[in-house]
Amino acid sequence: MALAATGGRAPYSWGVFSGALPAGMTLGNDGSVSGTPTTAGNFSFTIQVKDAGDSTASIPVTIGIAPALTAGLIAPCAQYCNVELGCDSTCGAFGQQDGGVGPFTYSLTGGQLPAGTALNGLSLKGTFGGSSGWLQFTVQVSDALGGSASIAPKFWMYPHISLTGGTIPPSGGTTCWWTGYDPVNAPGCRATFPYSGGTPNSGAIAVSTAWVSYTCNYAPACTTPPPAPTITVGGGVVTVTVPRGYSLSTSGYKGTLSITLTNQDACSGGPTRCSASANVTITQASG
Repeated sequence: MALAATGGRAPYSWGVFSGALPAGMTLGNDGSVSGTPTTAGNFSFTIQVKDAGDSTASIPVTIGIAPALTAGLIAPCAQYCNVELGCDSTCGAFGQQDGGVGPFTYSLTGGQLPAGTALNGLSLKGTFGGSSGWLQFTVQVSDALGGSASIAPKFWMYPHISLTGGTIPPSGGTTCWWTGYDPVNAPGCRATFPYSGGTPNSGAIAVSTAWVSYTCNYAPACTTPPPAPTITVGGGVVTVTVPRGYSLSTSGYKGTLSITLTNQDACSGGPTRCSASANVTITQASG
C-alpha cells in the first residue's frame, strides 16, 4: 500500500507524527506501507507528510486488524467422528473456526464426503449412508481477504442398530410353568435376544417396553393382567426374564412384548436418535 499527496513542492517525505502503526508494519519515507501485522485490534495514529519547502499536512488514521483465520477439529472429532448409518446426524459438525473477515467460503479439497451428506460450512448435513468403515477428507475455509485454513476430519461410520426378537420359551416348549420354580433359574422362562450396531462407547442403551396384546391360554378367563417381564441389556444381548407372582386364577396368557433399543450416544442421530425394535412372543401358565 502506498500513500499519496498533492500540492506543495515535491519530493515529499512521510512519517508517523503521533501514535504507532500496528506491530509488524512500517511506513517508508516514500509513503509506502509494508509488513505483516502481528497483533489484532484497532489502532489509531497520525501520519504527516512534508514537502520540499517544509510545509506539512497530516491525517488521523484508524485501522482495524482482524485476527488471522484459523480452523480446527472440535473436541468430539479430535481423533475421529463417530456416526451411525441410516440416521439424520446431530454430529455432522466436525470443525470450528476463528478470526478472518467474512464472508467465508468452504470447499472440499481432498478425499470424499460420506454417502448421503453434503458440506455445510465446517459440518455435514444429510443422512449418513453407504457402508460402515472410515474415510477422511479435507475442507478449506477462505475469508474475504484471501486468508485460508484447512482441516482433515476422519469419520467412522457404524452399522445401524438392530435387534432380533423371538419367543419365550426359546425352543422346544409350549409354556413357562412356574409352580415351584425360582424365576431366575426356571428353565425356559428366560431368553436372550442379540443386538448389534450403533456407535461404540455410547453409554447405556435405553429400553422401552409395551405389551402390544395378551390373551388367555386356558380357562378360566384371565382376571388379572400379567406382570411385565424383567429386561436387561449388556454384552450384545437383551435378556428377558418372565416373572412369577400373578394369581393362580390367571391360568395363563400369551402375549407379544415389543422391545425398543435406543442408542444414547448424541452421535446416533437426531432429533430422534437411532433405535431398533423387535417382538418377543411369551407363552406362560401357572400350575
